[in-house]
Amino acid sequence: MTAQTEPDKGITPDQLRSNAIVTGTIFPEAVQVITATPMGSLVKLFGKGLRSNQVYDYFLGAEQLAQWQLSPETESYDGDPLKFRLGVEALRWGLAHEYDPYFSLAIACVDTLPHQLEAVYDYFLKLPRIRFLLADDPGAGKTIMTGLLLKEFKIRGLAKRTLIVALGLFHSPIRISKVKAITVFVK
Repeated sequence: MTAQTEPDKGITPDQLRSNAIVTGTIFPEAVQVITATPMGSLVKLFGKGLRSNQVYDYFLGAEQLAQWQLSPETESYDGDPLKFRLGVEALRWGLAHEYDPYFSLAIACVDTLPHQLEAVYDYFLKLPRIRFLLADDPGAGKTIMTGLLLKEFKIRGLAKRTLIVALGLFHSPIRISKVKAITVFVK
């Protein structure tokens, strides 16, 4: 086989330079060139596999180089920008709770009080086994604390089963709407 002059196929020895990425039939993966030294009709290639970090040290002839392809110097930026933004947002939301301990507050539409935040973030979420009975004085914000706790469980993937038990006095229309808002989010 001789070296072909097609624009998409084959590599010449002068194209092999440091940090170039090549693919071909000899190596099982794409290889980043560390050094390429011409030695007469052969080229001594010293490279590193991109997936396995395995070091490759070979003498290659013109026939072998003709079967290789050189990756472009720069990536093309002609992809769909909406899909890119969606992917970046998914990564950001997936990692947000690791960097923001009060993450559910950013997506909650309620105004919380300091004792509610302290109960949820300093006590409920810090224990290894999360099993609680949330009971407090009337008007202390149990519904808001429950909503924050359930949102955090959902975001962190901790909520498998949730049981909300309400007393007979809890059946006023305003309070029922709050519980429905919480249970709709948890489903």
